[in-house]
Amino acid sequence: MEWSALRDLLAVAETGSLSAAARRLGSSQPTMGRRIEQLEKQLKTLLFNRTSKGLILTPVGEQILGYAKNMAENANAIERIASGADQSLQGVVRMTMTDQMGNYWLPTKLSEFRQRYPGLRLEIVVENRTLDLFKREADIAVRFSRPQQLDLVVRKSIDYHYGFYASKSYLENHDRPESLKDLKNHSFISYDETIFSNAALKRLENLIGEQNIVQRYTSNSGVINALTQNLGLSVVGCYFADQDERLERLMPTQFDYSFNAWVVTHADLFKSARIKAVFDFLVEKLAEDATDFAGVSSH
Repeated sequence: MEWSALRDLLAVAETGSLSAAARRLGSSQPTMGRRIEQLEKQLKTLLFNRTSKGLILTPVGEQILGYAKNMAENANAIERIASGADQSLQGVVRMTMTDQMGNYWLPTKLSEFRQRYPGLRLEIVVENRTLDLFKREADIAVRFSRPQQLDLVVRKSIDYHYGFYASKSYLENHDRPESLKDLKNHSFISYDETIFSNAALKRLENLIGEQNIVQRYTSNSGVINALTQNLGLSVVGCYFADQDERLERLMPTQFDYSFNAWVVTHADLFKSARIKAVFDFLVEKLAEDATDFAGVSSH
């Protein structure tokens, strides 16, 4: 039996469908379906029940799944160890960060990166969800909460500040809020809890009132775009909002929320020259922009 067959089973079991599993593995739905059927024929047993809600593991499939997960963990560990042994500054490094960081901050640093490391190529996964470094979904991540897993190299980089913002056009047509209590008289643009959920935001939403929350977004960029369209007030990252001349920060002394940013990789990969080079480059460039991320210019 080939390991790839159990990798297919694991992907289908975790995603619940052939199409989603195919996307994860860079294949097609028909190909994935054929491979699962071939595995079932080889084992002479049914591994999945086909239902209207997707593919559900049979009892035999459930038993096999645990062994498939162990094999996946071992295969990923082998890949990490092999990658860590590579001391050349050549090849691909896959990194992940949020939409604003990946789409707007990182590109401003890439020209210098290319000059410094011409032999390295970056694959940048712009994703607000947390990718699994143990499964090699990414080699390096910039995260806004400190990972707790063992076997990770974690480096604190910056304090990322959020402030209250509105467009200047919105403020020309509405009473300017002078205190947090005034916010209940304004429309508010907020976040879907899948990307931004914490006690400070929930307290703020309770103060403003659910009836005044006109939109929720699953991306930081969406919130800023809504602000520029004069749809209301919102809490957004100072680094990005301060660079937009259409926006103005409100009540900086009354509201200034911050959290730490962390650069993360697996300890096995950190031994690799190319991984360490990209890791250190990110830490260095984030530190250079620490003042802008803190929104100091707005105080």
